[in-house]
Amino acid sequence: MNVINVPQVIELEDYHDFEFLQEDYRRIIPSIKVREIGFNPKTGGYSGFVYLGTLKDPKNKEMFQNEKKRLRRIEDDFGGPFLDVPLR
Repeated sequence: MNVINVPQVIELEDYHDFEFLQEDYRRIIPSIKVREIGFNPKTGGYSGFVYLGTLKDPKNKEMFQNEKKRLRRIEDDFGGPFLDVPLR
């Protein structure tokens, strides 16, 4: 049996897959959310976030912000910007 651990940072090859992944996960957990964070030029993939609740929940917010910051550092190394989500 597979278990979905949330919150969780994920990486997909195609940003279109975030919508499909959310549809699949919602068959198991109707309130789950999957959100794209941005492009990772180092791997060529798209970073995303799987969570329950809201992004204001402390654990979700911390993990989401940490991933955005990590992608910003990678962008700087690769001459970005690539992130779709502004840092707030």
